[in-house]
Amino acid sequence: MKNYCFGCKKEHDDFAWKYADGKWICSKYFKPSGPLEMVPESVREERKEYFNATLQPYRQGELSKEYIEAHGTKGLNATKEEIKKSKYVWKDLDGWENRSKSK
Repeated sequence: MKNYCFGCKKEHDDFAWKYADGKWICSKYFKPSGPLEMVPESVREERKEYFNATLQPYRQGELSKEYIEAHGTKGLNATKEEIKKSKYVWKDLDGWENRSKSK
């Protein structure tokens, strides 16, 4: 969609436009948010309830302390030093505070 941008003062295409105060602004002048996730409340509650079942052992190359607390180290291809340096890497997910720490 080609519009005139009041930020860069040019008419051009953009993947995201913002309409504010009667003016169009391109994505160069604001950070577009990611797509909204429309999920029912029941699914959100299940994500919290089954948090441990959804854990993965690594996130962006970092060993997950949550995974070790929930599932132990059996089956992990990690040294004792890596296990010792593991970090909480899933804190941003719903249900983190309700997780079970049993092995």
